[in-house]
Amino acid sequence: MGEGTDDHVNNDKGEGTDDNVDNDRWGTDDHVDNDKGEGADDHGDNDKGAGTDYHIDNGTGEDTDDHVDNDTGEGTDDHVNNDKGEGTDDHVDNDKEESTDEHVDNDKGEGTDDHVDNDKEESTDDHVDNDKGQGTDDHVDNDKGEGTNDHVDIEKGKGTDDHVYNEKEEGTDDHVDNNKG
Repeated sequence: MGEGTDDHVNNDKGEGTDDNVDNDRWGTDDHVDNDKGEGADDHGDNDKGAGTDYHIDNGTGEDTDDHVDNDTGEGTDDHVNNDKGEGTDDHVDNDKEESTDEHVDNDKGEGTDDHVDNDKEESTDDHVDNDKGQGTDDHVDNDKGEGTNDHVDIEKGKGTDDHVYNEKEEGTDDHVDNNKG
């Protein structure tokens, strides 16, 4: 019993929905599968979300955009899979994340960017596989490492760079295979 719905709408008690919308209660547009959502647009699958856009799968999310799979997320954008995340962007698979960007797989991490597989990470960037590491960059496989860069496989190492395999080492550079040496 919807009011003001148009164009192939499957609507339950919806008002003002348009264009092939499967909507439960009002204000969604454009091929939206929405449950009690308001203002969701463009192929969104939204659960109790407000202001979500573009192919969103959102649970109680607000202001998420662009192919977002978000659960209780706010302000997430661009193909984000986010669980209770805020401000995440760009193909993020994030669990309770804040300020993560670009293809991040992060668990309770803050400030991680660029294809990061991060567990409780802070400030990691660029294809980082990091466990409780801070400030690691560039394809780093780091376990509790800080400040490592450039394809580093390091365990509890600090300040190592450039394809270094380092265990508890500090200040080693350039394709070093170092074991407490």
